[in-house]
Amino acid sequence: MGNIRGLTVHQFWSKGTSLVKFLQANQCNGAALQELGLHWGAMDPLKQFSALFRHRFPAKTGACHNAQVPPTSPLQYGGTAVALMSQALPRFHSFSSDPSGLGRWTSVCISGREGHHCRLVSIYSPQDAVGLSHQDYLKSQGRLTTPRTEALQEDFLPILLDWVAANETILIGIDANEDTRNGSWHTLFVNAGLHHIIQSTHGSKSPLPSTHNRNTTGTPIADAIFTNLPTTDAIL
Repeated sequence: MGNIRGLTVHQFWSKGTSLVKFLQANQCNGAALQELGLHWGAMDPLKQFSALFRHRFPAKTGACHNAQVPPTSPLQYGGTAVALMSQALPRFHSFSSDPSGLGRWTSVCISGREGHHCRLVSIYSPQDAVGLSHQDYLKSQGRLTTPRTEALQEDFLPILLDWVAANETILIGIDANEDTRNGSWHTLFVNAGLHHIIQSTHGSKSPLPSTHNRNTTGTPIADAIFTNLPTTDAIL
């Protein structure tokens, strides 16, 4: 799970192939990715997110961008994606995504025993250029003065609570663009019954393990995994 800082048009195959090779080498069953940086509607039909996996191994993929913006350029900051592969692939149930069309989150649901469901979610909390691209949509909703992160949280929380009420196992990979150890996203998830898996596992250690090679002591940890699984359970 993590922010890949843009596939870009010119690096689509090279960077995308490196990503897929990494997932394969680490025997990943799923992936939740943020900031793919592409407007899929403006991309060549042969250069879609699913194409990165098609030539290497079977996978179910879902990728979202800000569909409220016309497809005039393939470059678009933000975006989210999920992928299901390996042992989890036969358990695929359904995809869901941000109903606003802004591409702020994407999820994939898999089926388990006795009707139980597990959901993998990718969230990108907007800032700067991404937040500005949401302005027209929020204006049409009468929410122009609502901060972009707050608007996303208002929209996402009811959906999250529905999943919790349905007794789903939830794994959320997020680039929060704030410190996930004590920011507004941390509060939202904890109040919904989830916990910061890295903080829960390494909370007594300072600093927490870095989520990016540029992290240094004291740097906010913007990327995180939140879950309602107990800390002792394996995340497969």
